[in-house]
Amino acid sequence: MRGLAAGSGAPRGVARGWARADRGGGAAARCGLGWAAKALRKQLETSFECSLADYKDLIKEEIEAFLDAQEAALGAGEAEDSGADGESASVSGSESGSGGAPKAKVKGGFGVCELSQPLATLLGEERMGRTEVVKALWAYIKGKDLQNPKDRRKIVLDEGLGTVFKHPLTMFNMNKQLSRHLHYRDAMQSKADSQPDPKKPKKRKASAAGGGGAGAKKAKQNGKDAKKGGKKKSGGGGGFGKTLVKEPLASLVGGTEMPRSEVIRLVWAHIKEHDLQDPQDRRQVLVSKDPKLSQFLSEPCTMFSINKQLAPYMEQIQGEKKERKKTGGVGLKTPVALSQGLAKVLGEAYLSRSQVVKGLWAYIREHDLQDPKDRRNIILDETLGNLFEDPLTMFTMNKQIGQHLGPPKDAPPPAAKEEP
Repeated sequence: MRGLAAGSGAPRGVARGWARADRGGGAAARCGLGWAAKALRKQLETSFECSLADYKDLIKEEIEAFLDAQEAALGAGEAEDSGADGESASVSGSESGSGGAPKAKVKGGFGVCELSQPLATLLGEERMGRTEVVKALWAYIKGKDLQNPKDRRKIVLDEGLGTVFKHPLTMFNMNKQLSRHLHYRDAMQSKADSQPDPKKPKKRKASAAGGGGAGAKKAKQNGKDAKKGGKKKSGGGGGFGKTLVKEPLASLVGGTEMPRSEVIRLVWAHIKEHDLQDPQDRRQVLVSKDPKLSQFLSEPCTMFSINKQLAPYMEQIQGEKKERKKTGGVGLKTPVALSQGLAKVLGEAYLSRSQVVKGLWAYIREHDLQDPKDRRNIILDETLGNLFEDPLTMFTMNKQIGQHLGPPKDAPPPAAKEEP
């Protein structure tokens, strides 16, 4: 590329020239930026009789940089011209007679918006058009010479800009960062108007059948049942608890009380033992070949429908609910015993898990043990090196902390094992 630049014109200059030639509008040019960069590269390859495939990004970057700068300049020009346009529009509206109220052109082209508190403090205005804001920001940047001398596209954040924008700030991402500080009143008002009035009752939707009387009555009845606390009756044979097996199924499985899964297992064991599956389609059960199965099953019977046919012969036993056993889990706020090394670092023998994490982070920040290049990584000093394994990050710390936490503070001591 440097050789071409020393020769007959340089692709960088040609790219800028093409961007200047496109005066149809920055948005339109940006939509075809990829196509334009490719077309320009092809023209340059024809002119210089060499391949410029390695300079795709450079050509596209130069075109995009000029378009961004052009958009900023055009926005500033529109902000200046819109004031005169608004005055002329108001004069023509007043001369139009009684044809209605004149419509004044909004200054700025994007509508007047409310500025956030930091941006309003920086610019000294609470309401401005978007283009006026951009123009004022660039005036502030150029007045204080905040463009990077080595790369004018980059902007140096001083104390004022630092309250509004985040680093890094360039002419490309300025508009994106600026959006969160602009609040359009018209958009907020239309959103508020679209919200339903809580005092106004909602209209009922008519059913496809017309009226939906039966469905409404059923829903109303279900609501009454729910208020009364009535419980829906369960079907027969559901669940995996013990079931009451009825005859003649009980004779086949050899019991009247057993889990549903056990009943189904014994039925399939009988089918496979007597080879009652169809050889051509193993999913089909040949019920007619076995007199025992014929007493409670009927053809066609498949592995998909057999459970449904067995359901009438199994009834769920309504017994007392089993009390749920409390697990030995420890909550985040329950004090637990700390290992000797961890207790030495934190100065306490018993702490909750959340207090341990908080204390370790206080130790890490106090001794500046976060990696400057990647703050997620933690540097192990001599003290932490005796507790944790390297590498240690903010994501793996909690996992490694677990090995230093013992039983809860009020837990009974473990029973001594009897020697054989």
